[in-house]
Amino acid sequence: MPRLLAVLALVGPTLAAPAAAGGPVSPEQADALAASFHASYPEADVRFEPDSVGATFLGGFRTAPLADDPVDAAWRFLERESAILGLTDPSASLRVDRTLEWRGWTMVRFRQLAYGRPVLGRGFVVVADAEGSVYQVAGSFADVSRVAEGAPLSDQEAVAALRMIVPTVKITSLDPAVFVDRDGARFVNLVVVENGGPFERYEVVQDAVSGRPIAAGSLFKKARANVYPISPAIDPATSEVELLGLTSTTALEGDHAQSFACTGRYCSGITHRAAPDAAGDYLFLPEEPSLTDSFSEAQGYYSADRLGRYMQDNWGYTWNCRGTNVMKVAVNMDYCNAMYGDVDGDRCGDAMIGQGTERDFAYDSDVIFHEFGHGLFSQFTDIRGWGVFDELGPDFTGEGLGEGTADYVAVTVDGDPRLGEYMSGDSCGGSMGEVGLRNAENSFTCPSALVGESHYDGRILLGTMWEIRTALGAAKADALFFSMLGALSDVADYDEVGRGLLSAATRLLGTGVLAAGDELVIETIVTGRRLVDCVRIVDLYDPDTGTSTPGNAFSLGIDDTGGWIDEIPSGIQFRIRTPIDAFRASLVIRAATIVEPNSYDVYMRAGAPVHFSLSGYSLIIDGYDQVVTGNPDGFTIATWSTPPLVPGSDYYFTFVHRNPTAVLLNFSASISITPPRPEPTDGGEEDVVEDVPVEVEEEAEIEEEVAPDVGTPDATAETVEDAADIDGTITVGDGCGCRATPPAGTSLLAAFFLVAAALLLRRR
Repeated sequence: MPRLLAVLALVGPTLAAPAAAGGPVSPEQADALAASFHASYPEADVRFEPDSVGATFLGGFRTAPLADDPVDAAWRFLERESAILGLTDPSASLRVDRTLEWRGWTMVRFRQLAYGRPVLGRGFVVVADAEGSVYQVAGSFADVSRVAEGAPLSDQEAVAALRMIVPTVKITSLDPAVFVDRDGARFVNLVVVENGGPFERYEVVQDAVSGRPIAAGSLFKKARANVYPISPAIDPATSEVELLGLTSTTALEGDHAQSFACTGRYCSGITHRAAPDAAGDYLFLPEEPSLTDSFSEAQGYYSADRLGRYMQDNWGYTWNCRGTNVMKVAVNMDYCNAMYGDVDGDRCGDAMIGQGTERDFAYDSDVIFHEFGHGLFSQFTDIRGWGVFDELGPDFTGEGLGEGTADYVAVTVDGDPRLGEYMSGDSCGGSMGEVGLRNAENSFTCPSALVGESHYDGRILLGTMWEIRTALGAAKADALFFSMLGALSDVADYDEVGRGLLSAATRLLGTGVLAAGDELVIETIVTGRRLVDCVRIVDLYDPDTGTSTPGNAFSLGIDDTGGWIDEIPSGIQFRIRTPIDAFRASLVIRAATIVEPNSYDVYMRAGAPVHFSLSGYSLIIDGYDQVVTGNPDGFTIATWSTPPLVPGSDYYFTFVHRNPTAVLLNFSASISITPPRPEPTDGGEEDVVEDVPVEVEEEAEIEEEVAPDVGTPDATAETVEDAADIDGTITVGDGCGCRATPPAGTSLLAAFFLVAAALLLRRR
């Protein structure tokens, strides 16, 4: 399913009309194009998505050398295979945006252009080697021949339109682009705004004709010295170590890292607070809780420098942002969390590490590694996790991939699967003890583990890579991971990740990085994690086994978009597959939030997912059968309701909310089945009885739970008594992971409020 938006960069203002692309390929056309490609490359993996104008993934193949230069080879491949990719005139409609060198491979990232502007989320990433052979292509091309009527506003008019919504907003940058939806193309602006301090920095997609916002997202993710070698949770004793690479005799600045102390609320400024002694050393003692702890500044330098050297020595990669190889870390932040974002205005991300209620998060190297993992994600990809839409609604997969990447970087450096043990022991939001924020040793699969929250959706990627690392070792797993990561398209999903891992494995096998048998191990793990063909639909009931499995959905609040958006749909959908002998199906909903009352509506559709479209200036639901408003606790449909249950059918559910802060909902299914009618015992014909709802004995039901009273429906749906409380465990995080897993044995409702308390810290 083609995703429609990922934020890109500015190109010139020329508005020349592009050549028209062909329409969406039919299944028959896709099969013919794939067969033609397979004639040359029999083992190739080819993916077409519904409504795409061409293939969106080609992998698992190798061409003969096409040119002496990898970039030229990439151009020639796109021109040669333009038919299967849906390209009309590659040289006129694409430009090279940037290249990434990784272990002998060149990832060439092309951007689609239209009317002199970048087309959001459209283009290709081509993987080529130094000899000019091509191995993989991922991405998509859009038909932009139809553009919405109206002339774009001037920059001054566009800014004025935004200030009608937030009068005091500060505009940092405004870049033109093209947005594509089902109705064609439209002109938009990508606007970086500040509503207040540095944490209130957002990127807004603004319709360039009307001036109205379409989408918005936060730009924050969320000598010698005494140091903790890893973290106090691993070893509580400090060690005196040599600080490598220092280039300053008066401050913690070096060739890999610079460490600062935050000043002002939420790190509104930075300074050097730690000063060396007469011998040039930084031999401070830990002091926590404290916002003036110089030990923390030395610890920050040590951890960032260690990561920079690890990347060079083990991955052959040097940190690079706008020409600098230095990673900046700011500590002593008055914030019970850690963040990654640009704190000093140089357009490069920085790690900002907070002071918790009792514990300084900078003492935990996992936290610093994780934050710089976000930086690596932005250096290897152009993925943005917000403002991406398809027919299932908003797609937040990219944010989950970013968190999974940051987590994997944090755990692979020291080889410890538990992330942030020391940080997790702080009491902000409720102490979990030193169990770690997340655990790479997990069994999460796609889509069953999706909740729509980035830290927890990222556990799927984290667990996949740790399983591969455990099987093949760190060197092979790390090489595979970054080979896959750098080749992802701007709107990659877990399906593309799975295919990308398999394609990268084939490439690395050919270069000798992987050995015979390694490729099969990787394929087995990717298959077990169900990455390939994964879509954002979570099954709540399996009619083949009679098993009901609860699912969870998390959605950020309106405040998390800076208030630019007034309604937020869920990023995932839930499905109840009913058995052929069902007479009643109930969706049971449990809600928790830090704001009362909740404000959400639940949509249902039979036979197909609830359908979203971007129409006008809003993401609308244009395919559903019923909606229940007013914060419903459940939804029931039966063979005697209006409309009636059709046994054997699939029912899809999703929700839309208007809460200022985050919403967390738990969904579960209850199915009632008709017991088999007893066989006649006297040899005579069976009596014919009136067709009325069957009174079912208790043991005949798969589950006794049924839906509680609902809110205000605009279509008839039967309601039944409140279901009993559901026990279970919910895992939803905040910021960069202050809370992750509730204590063992915590009931679902108690876990909800533990999470809610933690979520309060996002807006402290």
